[in-house]
Amino acid sequence: MAGRLRMMFLGPPGVGKGTYATRIAPKLSIPTISTGDLVRAEIKRDSALGKQIKDYSSQGKLVPDEIILTMVRQRLQEKDAQKGYILDGFPRNVSQAIEFDKIATLDSVVNFELPEWVLIEKLSGRRVCDSCGTGYNVADINSGEYVMPPLLPKAECTCDKCGSNKIVQRADDTLEVVKHRLQVYTDETEPLIQYYTDKGILKSFHVKKGLADLPRINAMLGIPEESKFQATIESANAALTALGLTLTFGDYIFASDSHSSSIDDRIADLHAAFRDETVDDIILTVIGGCNANQLLSALDDDLVRSHPKVFCGYSYITALHNAFLAKANLVTFSGPHYSTFGMTHGLDFTIQEFVRVLLSTPPGIEVAYAPSPTWRNDLWFLDPTPKCEFENTAGFEIVRNGVGSGTILGGNLNLLRGTPYFPSQFTDVVLFLECTGANDYATFDQLVQALLHMPGFAATLRGIVVGRFELDSKMGATALETIFRIKCELPPTLPIVYGVDFGHTTPHTLIPIGGPVRLTRAAMCRTLAWCGTTIW
Repeated sequence: MAGRLRMMFLGPPGVGKGTYATRIAPKLSIPTISTGDLVRAEIKRDSALGKQIKDYSSQGKLVPDEIILTMVRQRLQEKDAQKGYILDGFPRNVSQAIEFDKIATLDSVVNFELPEWVLIEKLSGRRVCDSCGTGYNVADINSGEYVMPPLLPKAECTCDKCGSNKIVQRADDTLEVVKHRLQVYTDETEPLIQYYTDKGILKSFHVKKGLADLPRINAMLGIPEESKFQATIESANAALTALGLTLTFGDYIFASDSHSSSIDDRIADLHAAFRDETVDDIILTVIGGCNANQLLSALDDDLVRSHPKVFCGYSYITALHNAFLAKANLVTFSGPHYSTFGMTHGLDFTIQEFVRVLLSTPPGIEVAYAPSPTWRNDLWFLDPTPKCEFENTAGFEIVRNGVGSGTILGGNLNLLRGTPYFPSQFTDVVLFLECTGANDYATFDQLVQALLHMPGFAATLRGIVVGRFELDSKMGATALETIFRIKCELPPTLPIVYGVDFGHTTPHTLIPIGGPVRLTRAAMCRTLAWCGTTIW
């Protein structure tokens, strides 16, 4: 079902998958589902299943898969799991995975990895207060990329929480037991990893410094006044770090003249972000503006080509999206800014799409997308507290039926002209357009007509997709139908869709500029899928 995020976190004992699940799930408004928790809950309720489980445990037997699957099936039917969920450590083996596939379909499996020697030190270093259960760890790991300092009580052998001097090692954390647990995990899980790899839904993250090496984010291309945006900064930092992401920032994001920072400062931050080997995956622009096209002649396309990274932003960042595609053959994303994550309400859908597209789906795999059920239109970047209520959306609105496929080009309509980088030379193009509130009917009509007059461009179009307009524009599907009806450069069978969540309204999905897409059965348009699959 589109709009859901059904994930499984996989990894050996001690890797921290449960910690990541409990950090990420609340930001997505989805539950973490642990079979261990389900078992304990059934036993506590003394239900029929709980009594069966107690019988097996008292005989020293493993709980049969069919009982575990029954509990999982029941849990997935609960209301809070309808938007999605994170399975913590289940299925454990291929036979469970095959049976689970009969219940539900996973969108993504995230495999957390650590070398065995690090896991052994971590697990065997665990200590616990025998009185209150507070956990500690005596392991001091500092070897190359693996830096995990010990977690010790402030006073030696004395619990910080209750003052007890009974800090002990549990029986299942002894060296022999730890090695056995890891061997059992390896024997069971290696075939499971291959199973989900073959399905194309497994993505692995390496754990370093006690945190999974999830993508680091570099925020750059500046905030003009730090004090004005302090609340947004604090909220954005909290939202992104809650996803397990490590944040770094450009040196000049607070530098500014009358309208922006200098060209030299912005180029320095941009090139540094691509060059920085500690920024593993994602570069987020901080906010929009009006003059990113000043940077185009100074871009080091060789640097960008040799250090490719996910680059995400929208509005005036359109000029950079198209330059990166034309000069470095880099597919980038029209999607949320860093500052977008500073909103205090209504961020769930944006985070869901950010995680779905960038953090949980391997390249080339279908990313299902359905429109957000609600939207709003206000200056959230000045004050993250919403000033207007969310409204219901009409979903995708079909301006014109038809079929077509091609490479996604476009972005903000105001930024597509006046550079040598748009349109890039593709023979089949699906044009994605979004606008600011200043673009009323006449302005939109004029700007679109200017694009169609670009030599040969109209002949390459295989479809047009338009993001939701701001309220001030007084534009919508009806106005679009009127405008495009009189564009004699376009065939009457060209599919045109309105109402996609990108551009200057909230929330946001992520559109891969330079990525392939296909439009089919537009009259039944309900979901979109990027990365070379289908818009249905």
